[in-house]
Amino acid sequence: MTGHAWMLLPSGRQLDLLAPHPCAWTDRDLAVRLSRTCRWCSDTRWANPLSVAQHSLTVLHLRRAAAAQPLTPAEQLRELLHDAEEALVNHDVPTPLKPLLGDGYRTMIMGLRRAIDDRYDLPRWNRASHTAHKHADRLAAASEAHHVVGWPEVDVRTRLGILLSPLADDPLPPQAALQPWEPWPAPLAARLFQEQLEQLQREALGADDEMEVAALLPGSMGLPEAGFGEHPTFVLVEGGGETIEGQVVKGLRDEHGTWDFDSMFTVQTEDGELIKVRGWNCITEVV
Repeated sequence: MTGHAWMLLPSGRQLDLLAPHPCAWTDRDLAVRLSRTCRWCSDTRWANPLSVAQHSLTVLHLRRAAAAQPLTPAEQLRELLHDAEEALVNHDVPTPLKPLLGDGYRTMIMGLRRAIDDRYDLPRWNRASHTAHKHADRLAAASEAHHVVGWPEVDVRTRLGILLSPLADDPLPPQAALQPWEPWPAPLAARLFQEQLEQLQREALGADDEMEVAALLPGSMGLPEAGFGEHPTFVLVEGGGETIEGQVVKGLRDEHGTWDFDSMFTVQTEDGELIKVRGWNCITEVV
């Protein structure tokens, strides 16, 4: 594909859908866009449409409940972000229509998916994990179709082709003044999605035993301190037309405690956002 397809995001950043960079959006951009991206062509029994943000949280809760062993933070992030590219396109295409949109659409979606996987360092699916994910995703879809949109159970099976029986109970925690299965207002969906996204990133950062964690900025997320030195390292990272600035909080270091900026490392920006950087693709300057 040639040319550009620029999107102006809520943060003011600009995303090129045809050449997406992993640092082109903030976590809040993703949460807000997902909260405004509708499932089921916006058809619901209530005033609000069902957002992809709420659906993503539903799938995460279902996977947690069904897992034989607790999911790692990275595995939970993979569940939460399984439809994240829809936030960047701002559209949830019905599955039967996707093959009709052609190779160009598929190439764009794959590019967005790679950028998301890189940004959040998501693990690859294997057969078992993907099968478990698809079961949770289809179970969420069957339940949404019945409870949210209003499809009779028999039509969920015969018309929509979803063979799983809808759940009786909403797996998500109840929200004040809202009924079970009721779509959340967009601001609520964005807030709850972003909170979960940031919490899982903090947990994933703390769970990686192969890297050191540096002392964080005052008032930051409370990650453990490293044993190297007392002076934080602030960097300016440039790559793919994007720039981020903040403190290095995780990465590989030598015996002297010097960060290796040619490997993967994590930067915490001034607003507390954690961004994983592939140093070999960027120019990093200590400031």
